[in-house]
Amino acid sequence: MDVHARECKPTGDLTIFEVASFKDGLVELLSCGGAGTLDLSLVGQVDSSALQLILAALRTERLCVTGVSTEVTSKLERIGGRLTSAHA
Repeated sequence: MDVHARECKPTGDLTIFEVASFKDGLVELLSCGGAGTLDLSLVGQVDSSALQLILAALRTERLCVTGVSTEVTSKLERIGGRLTSAHA
């Protein structure tokens, strides 16, 4: 996972097996203060554990999500999350 001061760009799958590392990346991103970007353009499979972390991070209102596939958007909506134009 590539984490810079204002961007988190995970690669590969985001499943229960990678969720601990993904959480660390999101915490690092959001702890920098201000807004950050989560770029999901290089992510393959995403399961509910990663979706829950994304949803929690979105609720901080300090995260912009880019590179989101229609599959991830659909899964997020099924668990009660929503990406607005400001997030997508």
